[in-house]
Amino acid sequence: MKDERFIVTYRIEAGSYEEAKAIAWAVQVEQTIEFPYEFITDSYIKENITGRLESLEPMGQGSAYVNVGVMPNAVIDVSRYYVARISYLVDTTALEATQFLNVVFGNSSLQTSYLGGRCRVMSNPL
Repeated sequence: MKDERFIVTYRIEAGSYEEAKAIAWAVQVEQTIEFPYEFITDSYIKENITGRLESLEPMGQGSAYVNVGVMPNAVIDVSRYYVARISYLVDTTALEATQFLNVVFGNSSLQTSYLGGRCRVMSNPL
């Protein structure tokens, strides 16, 4: 399993690419190390344990994620959303179902102070 990763897709609401990137970074850190990144001194933790942003793109009108988690007949302004794909080291799950769910959904869903409920898991990472 060493170095094997899985990817979770998130829909992020943000006013700009830079804001979306900052939100993705907050998710990457919170879902894994749950500790201020700047205080980490171990390079293995920084480079491997912390979630890794694989891609961040503006959501297009034709995106498969436009209507995921949206009430029927609701219309969203796709120009305010980004699709982030974040990978996590499989070992962070301890190969246990509850820890896997903690990595995927974890504390970021509770962190309204910096995410404001603006980040949602969009795909099944399995």
